[in-house]
Amino acid sequence: MPGSIRYRGNNKWELRVSVGYDDNHKQKRVTKVIYAAKKKEADKALASFYLQVTGKIIEKQDIKFSEFVDCWKQKHESRLGIITQASQNQMLENRILPAFGHIKLNKITPDMILRFILELTKDGARMDDRHQARLSNTTIQKYFKLMNQILHKACEWGYILRNPCDAIPADMRIKSKPNHFPIWRQEDLSRFLTILSSLDETYSNMKNILMFYVSLITGARKGEFMGLTWDRVDLTHNELAITQSLKFIKGLPVRLDTPKTDSSVRTLYFDDFTRDLFIKYKKMQDNWLKEMKATNPLHLVFVAHALDDNGQARFVNGNSFFLWLKRMCIKHHLPRIAVHSIRHMAATYALSSGIPLNMVQAMMGHTSITTTAIYLHDIPDVRKNECKKLANRIQQLRDKDSSN
Repeated sequence: MPGSIRYRGNNKWELRVSVGYDDNHKQKRVTKVIYAAKKKEADKALASFYLQVTGKIIEKQDIKFSEFVDCWKQKHESRLGIITQASQNQMLENRILPAFGHIKLNKITPDMILRFILELTKDGARMDDRHQARLSNTTIQKYFKLMNQILHKACEWGYILRNPCDAIPADMRIKSKPNHFPIWRQEDLSRFLTILSSLDETYSNMKNILMFYVSLITGARKGEFMGLTWDRVDLTHNELAITQSLKFIKGLPVRLDTPKTDSSVRTLYFDDFTRDLFIKYKKMQDNWLKEMKATNPLHLVFVAHALDDNGQARFVNGNSFFLWLKRMCIKHHLPRIAVHSIRHMAATYALSSGIPLNMVQAMMGHTSITTTAIYLHDIPDVRKNECKKLANRIQQLRDKDSSN
């Protein structure tokens, strides 16, 4: 039920109901103080008070879903990152507004939402080149969450009495599992590192090798290491300052922006081997820019292998590193992994090396340690070795007991 309750002591409760926003976008509330022996009674009083307060408002706000979305975006969108904005706008324009935009906000029912979700589960629901494949449960769940979020605000702001998504039983909602990117086992990673050491030291190879090591050693996201500038690389103390990220948004120019979350602004550390790679690569980049008579005004660490019309270095292509990694896997018969898999390996191998979980969380830039747990994979060889340690410890205890 929208609204809130505050207990003031001595069986006194304060009921609060939002009635929208004023011209300065400040939330307006109506309050009422009641006396009730139990919270259950206060909840019933809140429900009655909410209906009493919002009944007239609903009559005035009898608008279409598309009209409310415009209002919601105006108040809500500025708080979102540009990638989240682009993703939500795409979901709205492609599917949600065509399905619900013409319907009165207070006429949307749980059954309509269920039918919408059901359509998304069918083969051919994709809108890209993979027409034969169905949408993933994760994608479908994102559509439901966005609808739920919008309708929750409609309820909170007094446009509707209740959120129809709340009436959909939990067992009828699409559930998704975290996308557990595949990682390499120790022998595969070891072989790949050996392969990297044998590659010719060309400028292109060095760029990709350095990106791999930065991702593996620091756990940085793709946009974070591709958005690095030389002023954020401290080769004296082996530190990277993650204060910006390269944003790749379909249909929009590549741009530098703030990192994903506040926790993503952090200092990352690398080893001497990676420092030497940085130094070697910097010399190669300087020579390449000199040879091309080009400039690097943004002081980008990683740049595309082509210049813009003004003879300046461009942002690196977002797919270039993935394509290199894909070719290397195919050529050397290694299990296929994604760029994000390297970040998963960074977290997994860091934890298995003895780094505490909270330190791994800080390295990854996660707000919640629950998110970090999603990145942790089972490494059979490590687990087998740890089992031997446990068995040895138990054997010691047996030997000690038998000697007494």
